[in-house]
Amino acid sequence: MPTLKAYDLSKIKIVVAEESPFVQRLVAAVLTGLQAPHPYAANTSDIAMRLVAETEPDLVILDWELKPMSGLEVLRALRNEETSPNPTIPIIMISGHCAIERVTASRDNGANEFMGKPITVDALYKRIVTLIERPRPFIRLETYFGPCRRRKFEEYGDERRRVNPHPIISPDEAA
Repeated sequence: MPTLKAYDLSKIKIVVAEESPFVQRLVAAVLTGLQAPHPYAANTSDIAMRLVAETEPDLVILDWELKPMSGLEVLRALRNEETSPNPTIPIIMISGHCAIERVTASRDNGANEFMGKPITVDALYKRIVTLIERPRPFIRLETYFGPCRRRKFEEYGDERRRVNPHPIISPDEAA
């Protein structure tokens, strides 16, 4: 197994939107193990949206089971609403229910990564490293705005993809 490069996470700002105080503490402990600062914690979607606007975080860890809006609704709002403080912020969706429908819905609504609970140091670090080393460009379509859903950028045999590629935009262009 290849060794992951060590990154200094001591200066990143993270919002953890999770309604369970136990899971909030667990994620905070995992982040502490990664030398990341204590995250801003939100136990409701309203607090999560406020914290994203006020703290300008570098990463959002977003639980599917928030209230009053679900994590999926928060994801959609952060990606698509005109009032979103940062539509290109990296978002890791987490859930205790990892059915393919949730993974697909998270991807199709703009999550950068998806993780099942319980969260481990190794799994979270791998997701953060992926965000750093292999950031996907953002695309804007009529029905989607978010990171390109393709994980591999290679030549496709499908002629329509060469003739009509997705309009790829940088995070700076999206703002």
